Amino acid sequence: MSNKTPIAQITIYPFRSDNRKQVCSYHSFFDQEVIMSIDHEKITFTLPTIDYTGKTFKFSTNPKNGQLKQTSLAIDVPVGTYLADEDESNEDQMVFYFKNTQ
Repeated sequence: MSNKTPIAQITIYPFRSDNRKQVCSYHSFFDQEVIMSIDHEKITFTLPTIDYTGKTFKFSTNPKNGQLKQTSLAIDVPVGTYLADEDESNEDQMVFYFKNTQ
């Protein structure tokens, strides 16, 4: 097992139907529940504040690979692998522009 920090990236796959996607990442940011927001150019994951009461998403750990986090969502976004935007991402938020593909 490597001690390197995983690259801040997500991979979005089709999942069971056209309107569901599976979002996967090896990054430890997704060990916690996150708030997700989507617009036409990006997907943003934010850690909720202690008093946040809205919808959050929990990534599960893949039993075949204990480092891969994944979740299935009903979202309309392009499939692919996306790198986090270094200028907008930090320890509380990860921003992935759909143009920032690997």
